[in-house]
Amino acid sequence: MGYKNSYPFIRYAENYLEWENKNALKNIFERLKNTKTRKFKVLHIGDSHIQADIFTGMIRDNLQQIFGYGGRGFIFPYASAKTHSANDYRTFTKGNWESTRNVLKDNPFDMGITGATIFTKDTATGFGFKFYRNNHWDAQNKIRIYTKMSNAAYNLQMKVSGYDSLFTLKFDSTNTLPYVAATLPMIPETLEFSLKKTDSLQQFFECYGLLIEAPENKGILYNSVGINGAGLTSVLKQKLFEQQLAELQPDLVIIDIGGNDYAGGKININEIKLNLEKFIASIKNASPEAAILISCTQDFYRRRRNIGAAKDFSELTREVAFKNNCIHYNYYNIAGGKYAMLKWQKNKLCQRDRIHLTGSGYSLKGELYTQAFLNTYRMFLEEGLPASFLVDSLQTVAADTASNTLSLNTDSLDSGMRKIIYFAEKYERVGTIARKYGVTAADLKKWNKLTGNMVDEGEQLIIYQKINKVKSPNWNAKPHEQNLKKQTSSKEKNQTANTQHYIYVVKSGDSLYTIAQKFKTTVKKLKTLNSLRSDKLKPGQKLKIK
Repeated sequence: MGYKNSYPFIRYAENYLEWENKNALKNIFERLKNTKTRKFKVLHIGDSHIQADIFTGMIRDNLQQIFGYGGRGFIFPYASAKTHSANDYRTFTKGNWESTRNVLKDNPFDMGITGATIFTKDTATGFGFKFYRNNHWDAQNKIRIYTKMSNAAYNLQMKVSGYDSLFTLKFDSTNTLPYVAATLPMIPETLEFSLKKTDSLQQFFECYGLLIEAPENKGILYNSVGINGAGLTSVLKQKLFEQQLAELQPDLVIIDIGGNDYAGGKININEIKLNLEKFIASIKNASPEAAILISCTQDFYRRRRNIGAAKDFSELTREVAFKNNCIHYNYYNIAGGKYAMLKWQKNKLCQRDRIHLTGSGYSLKGELYTQAFLNTYRMFLEEGLPASFLVDSLQTVAADTASNTLSLNTDSLDSGMRKIIYFAEKYERVGTIARKYGVTAADLKKWNKLTGNMVDEGEQLIIYQKINKVKSPNWNAKPHEQNLKKQTSSKEKNQTANTQHYIYVVKSGDSLYTIAQKFKTTVKKLKTLNSLRSDKLKPGQKLKIK
């Protein structure tokens, strides 16, 4: 499993999960190694990026190809809740339904893991699913219908395409589980559900979602649940979450939510931290053996303004993860850091809103998540996992453009011009920048293939000036510019022309394995070259690298 394409702004070398305390892993990789005899369950919780299930669907497919099919996971009759379906199935509805989602201010019905509920008193209602890309399903899948158990609940009739008989499911109060289960006689193209009243006491039907899983105890069961616009305050409204999670007992819960909590640009660190820790505590209370992985959002924009709080959020999630003995995935950094969404846009990886991704973008995101998991799993198999593993950010020029900087190339062009690289500030216009450097707006547009008069915060612009007519920038005006000095990495500083190797200084979180991966060598060669008897490293230790 690898990457279909390579992009210079993606930090592939850092694409690992990280932890401060190995106990946070809860032996998940040991469990993963045994998926031939034990099902490995994942619950991935998020927002609109998850509801569409494009990148999470890709993670599901990738891991199931390697570790085996364990089930489709949670699905929901979204059409009855008046919202869109996931990528691999379409939903349809009939009759009058009431519904609620965790993003709504008023929630008249309880909600469970999916964050949505449908309700009706009308027996003429129904809902259904049409599935795509399900040829890899097992023939005898189990289906669970999560509903309110009550003697007043209508019966549910299920029609499986290609099968003549109807299945009747009852939801009376004698059932102590949060769901009723049935076995599908074949792989369905469609599933249709209708209500049937068989007793005068029956008055309603309330559904929290469905789950499809393989009958055997093996493979990967990857559940993804998300609601458009959801944030941490949203998931805390789900009163039935703990009850259903306690029954599901996942091996790994991924918290991939929070962007909507600061999408306006301002971030309330204390409030987000409090809500995130509440949600972690809820998961631990219901499923104490589950490992918890906290991810963060990538860089994004609101109109032309960069949401700089995304960086603050990535640092916050890392702090909370380590404090609460959880795993962390710094997706913000891996995806390129601040202003990276402009690069995603230029490569047609994001949509015009620069929040949501294109199909290619979600495929890349799915690859990155999958590969982070597999990179860490491979480390586990090849050399074991260290007590602490912290992925230090590589200080690249791309990352440093987060400051308002001006880079002047000191090499003269053949035409006697000087090339300037400029990074735009908030709300800047083409004319303003052109006047600042004594060029015309028309030329600035031509050099940068611009069509409008506005530029995006962080956008990189090329400016050409005649060397004998260089206008000094106004250093007292905003944005504050400064000359960028050419940066060199630590390995370049330590390289010499007289040796056949260079020196690498070990950082916190480094291991022989990750260093070997970074420099395309092997652990064995590193140990031989440096006369190492063990795999232990200390920050500041110097290693020879060929």
